Amino acid sequence: MAPVLDPAREAGYYQVVGAVLQDSGYYSEAAALHRGAIKGMEKGAAKGHPRLSGLYGDLAEVLWDSSERTEGETASTDQKLALEAAERSAEILDIFLNEALSVLPEQQALNLISSRPQPESVLFSGLLYASYQPDLWAQAGWNWTLRRRSLVLDELAFRHQQALESSSPEGAQAWQDFVEARRRLATLWVRGPQAGYTHWPELKEAIEAREKAEEALAAASSGYRLSREYRELDPADVARALPPRSALVEYVKVPVRPPGPTEHTDHYVALILDHGGGTRHADLGPAAEIDELVATWLQELRDSYGALGPGAPADSLGAGRPGEELRSKVWDPILAQLQGVDLVFVVLDGSLNQVHFPALPKAAGGYVIDDAVGVHVLSSGRDLVRIREMVRTEATGMLAMGNPDFDALDQGPSARSDEPATYRGPQARCGALRNYQWSSLPESELEVERIASLYESHDSVTVFTGATATEEHLKLEAPGKKYLHLATHGFFLEGDCPSVESFSRGIGRLVLDSESAASPGEPDPVASAVAFGENPLLLSGLVLAGANHATEARDDAEDGILTAEEITALDLRGLEIAALSACDTGLGTVAVGEGVFGLRRALEIAGARTVLMSLWSVPDEAGREWMTRFYELNLAGESVQQASHKASRELLERLRQEDESTHPYLWAGFVTAGDWH
Repeated sequence: MAPVLDPAREAGYYQVVGAVLQDSGYYSEAAALHRGAIKGMEKGAAKGHPRLSGLYGDLAEVLWDSSERTEGETASTDQKLALEAAERSAEILDIFLNEALSVLPEQQALNLISSRPQPESVLFSGLLYASYQPDLWAQAGWNWTLRRRSLVLDELAFRHQQALESSSPEGAQAWQDFVEARRRLATLWVRGPQAGYTHWPELKEAIEAREKAEEALAAASSGYRLSREYRELDPADVARALPPRSALVEYVKVPVRPPGPTEHTDHYVALILDHGGGTRHADLGPAAEIDELVATWLQELRDSYGALGPGAPADSLGAGRPGEELRSKVWDPILAQLQGVDLVFVVLDGSLNQVHFPALPKAAGGYVIDDAVGVHVLSSGRDLVRIREMVRTEATGMLAMGNPDFDALDQGPSARSDEPATYRGPQARCGALRNYQWSSLPESELEVERIASLYESHDSVTVFTGATATEEHLKLEAPGKKYLHLATHGFFLEGDCPSVESFSRGIGRLVLDSESAASPGEPDPVASAVAFGENPLLLSGLVLAGANHATEARDDAEDGILTAEEITALDLRGLEIAALSACDTGLGTVAVGEGVFGLRRALEIAGARTVLMSLWSVPDEAGREWMTRFYELNLAGESVQQASHKASRELLERLRQEDESTHPYLWAGFVTAGDWH
């Protein structure tokens, strides 16, 4: 009797030999081996086994290559079969991911997403280069994009909501354990190593405890699985949710290649959907070129504003040439395919998450915002349907906090900075978060007072400033509020430590280096997060009262540093608008396909419908003026998107009329994301 072969091992053998044959140009023979691997797995395991996704993906790659050597009907057949194999790979992967993501902690879910097969490579290669049935390739590309973007974010937001709504003791206990585990981890992270003890084992233990708590929370909400219907949306479903005279643009960073023995190259591809259901696309070019343009534009924005100096007249738009080139690559090809559109919803990918499109300069002068087209950011195209069908949770009132007293609860001498800060974020310097001394923001208190006076004619307002603008008050008062306004410093930690000269004034980042971030023998905090797979929500946050004494806080007390990780544990259902009037609140670690891991993601998980955030440093006075005008417009009946767009345009027009600098830092500091109503 012949021995029974393990189907997985047999498939692995076929895969290896098939890959060698493919590299050697023997496409027919390679395809036959990949089909044999698939047949063996389906017979010996199951037709839906997740391993099959990779096998079908390999077959799709071989068939795609084969079409390069054939012509006419034969080439079309190869491309047709490649499309079918890639779609089957995506289908199996969808089923597996939907099941796996429902029970995995966030970091494990992200690891799974990043290590999965990539059927989108063939799907988008066919979209750009195939001669066979372009409409079918376009449909497949749209289906993949709509079903795969921000999957982990959606799952975590669902768990959060269901855990809070659960009436079972198990669900309630799972949620409480989850909140405490995240608070403990954030406290240890901010404190860092202290004299007299090594915090590394304690940090590792807290990370593991957080993961166990998250696993329990996933199990507690598994009976309430989110309906998969809106994860199976197609372009027609989304088009019906688009407002009149609007369009959706999904930017996708994806590896593509023409058929034949060529290497994959990451490209940015824009998928365009209009209100009538029409779909189009644009190949924006190699991602490396666009990513470099983004970095150059942002750096020149910083440098040009630093050289300009507050209040000085502008000689130019600042960063004009790289900004114009970036606009010509990522925005002009979109507008060229849109007619009669007043509003464009954008879903961003890769470095484009750092681009505020209205601030891009135009070749003929002015900015993109001068065109009669608004821009609004979404996490995925599915948001158009989800937001339309979302049941609103009852909430009331506003919580507003500003100008926290960072030296509150002083327990001893401190290196206090008495000079008021001009920007809402630390000035560029290397140094660990726990050692940073935060300066006061007097304009933010005026901002909060003005906004509170506007809102109190509509609803109740709770205001905390100075020593009362604490992390504890925020966590206690934010749940149940309809509006949340936080005017303070924001931070985003980066792993590299550039020279001081590479930054202009007021850039709201803290940069960790090994010397300042860790004691001898202790690992760097950022490296620690990477090494242990910890989620980067610990690397961004907001600064509140007492933060200059964060290292002195007791284990059971708040430390004044509110990380994005802690925000995910808040109950913000019913929160219509979370306005983060601080520097760099839209920044974070970018994961392709999942967006930015930072404050916006944390607030969305916690339940916020709309987030107002910044992508760069916001001068204190300009931030106050913009936010005040936004609320005036919004409370007068303008939608979130309209109020944001008009506030920026009006501020820009005032600067022009007064012959002042029109640098984007002065009028384009804030971006709206989420619900646009």
